[in-house]
Formats: sequence, C-alpha cells, structure tokens
Amino acid sequence: RIELEDMLHRADQALFFVKKNGRNHYRFYRKEMSQSFPNEALMEAHLRRAIEFNEFTIHFQPQVDLLSGKIESFEALIRWHNRKFGQVPPSQFIPLAESSGIILEIGDWVLDTVCCYLQKWGELGYRQVRIAVNISPRQFKQENFVQKVAALLLKYELDPSCLELEITEGSMTNVEETTEILLELKRLGVYI
Repeated sequence: RIELEDMLHRADQALFFVKKNGRNHYRFYRKEMSQSFPNEALMEAHLRRAIEFNEFTIHFQPQVDLLSGKIESFEALIRWHNRKFGQVPPSQFIPLAESSGIILEIGDWVLDTVCCYLQKWGELGYRQVRIAVNISPRQFKQENFVQKVAALLLKYELDPSCLELEITEGSMTNVEETTEILLELKRLGVYI
C-alpha cells in the first residue's frame, strides 16, 4: 500500500523525467526514476547550500598537445558530492542550476577557486599554466561579468593569459552584445 506522500513524490519524479526528456508526453513512474531523478525541489534546496557546506570540488583535466605529448593546459571540471544524494553527475545538477539561477553563484565560485589555485601554484614555484573554465550563457550575459573577471585577476595577481574562458554557443544569441563582451575580455588578455 502506497502512502499519499510517496505517491506524490513518485508523480513528481515522473514529471521531472518528462521535463528532462523533451516534454509534451507522459510517463508512468518506474523504480529507476528514483535513482536517476530525485525530487527536483529537494535537490535544488541541497544545491543552494552546496557552496556553504563545501560540497563542490574542482577536478583538473589535462589538455595534452598530441604532437609533443606535453600537458599544455587544464580544464576545470566541477564535481558535487552531496550528503544525501552522494556523487551527483554534472549532467543532472548543471541544468537544474541553470534553470534556477544558482548557476551564477556556482560560476562565481568556480572562477574564484580556479584563480586561487593558480595563485597558490605560482607561489609554490610551479610554471604558469592555463586553466579553461566553462562559462554558462547566463553567467556570460551578466552585466558585470567582465568586471568580475578583471577583479579576480587583480585580486589574485594573475597573468590574464593563464585563464581561458570557454563560452558556449548558447551565449551568442545577441551578436552585438556578445561581440562587445568578447572584445572586452580579449582586452583583458584572457583566452577565449
């Protein structure tokens, strides 16, 4: 016998599945939905506290020059290990962060953390290396995005060429606005 709260939770999980898989159709609840698609509202609440609870980490994926075999740069990849859900894949929490607006706070945290690492590595005497950071369309379109990047470079006393910003096509909706932001970032000296 299913309790009302359990039935509502299952309906919510089926709805979440439909929203994430194209909308305009329906699905009956299946057991595997509870593992892949936990309650969206509950996950969003946990996501809002993830920075405060220090649940995010950055993994650095090396980018290798195939001709020389040497590591040329790294890509910063965010990972989330939540107390309730365990390891949550980016494919699950990034869309939720985008739709809820939490992506702005997460994006700021990633940029700040990467710049902090770059500064620490420099202080330890490691050679300068470039790190690529994925920028969400919402973050890129912020009015003060270029100023935030400039402030971080100043705060951590970094050579701008050690920061690479990966901008998705979704950020390129307004050509004039996009061009101006890209030119301002280029003037800062960061890689795009």
